[in-house]
Amino acid sequence: MRALAKGLAGFDTSLGLILYVAISIVFGEEFSPRYLGLALIASHLPDFDFIPFLLLRKRYGWFSHWPIGRAWYWSLHNPPVTLTVVGLATYVIAQVLETEHSLYVLCLVASGIALHFLLDSTEEQGFALLSPLTGQETRWRLGKKGFKRVSWQECARIYKERHAKRKGTGSLAPWELPFSRYELAILAASTAVLVLFAAH
Repeated sequence: MRALAKGLAGFDTSLGLILYVAISIVFGEEFSPRYLGLALIASHLPDFDFIPFLLLRKRYGWFSHWPIGRAWYWSLHNPPVTLTVVGLATYVIAQVLETEHSLYVLCLVASGIALHFLLDSTEEQGFALLSPLTGQETRWRLGKKGFKRVSWQECARIYKERHAKRKGTGSLAPWELPFSRYELAILAASTAVLVLFAAH
């Protein structure tokens, strides 16, 4: 439940809300719960492999959902493949069901996925932005000075230290939130922007 709460209140949700409003304004679209839901799904889509991780982590001793992407060649954590396949599928489906809004729908989905990957690359362990072309071992971290390569050894060390820390400290106390105040502040701000857009 805490992992779900963190996902729903984290930066991915805020990103989906802001992207929905910005792209809707650019395309001159009014508020629509259906398209808002699509934008939120797109901004979370690369982490859908988190679901089997939650179901199988105790059985296999996983401390992150990256082994799923490493074990399966096809994974949502392969940006070039995911953007190409999902983008084409979205456009084709939109052409059939939403002919007048197909480009708008494509922008909602593609930008949500792409910015999710960029957000992942700001993490300490970096992200395999070009996987599967370069494999999961070639990772990049986005910082103030641009992209910096992160070795697989460093990434593994970060994950193991994080896992050891969690095992040592145990679970969060009931009064501790699984997300930061900063994440909540960004979510509140993006929700306010959405409300203003919907009321416009």
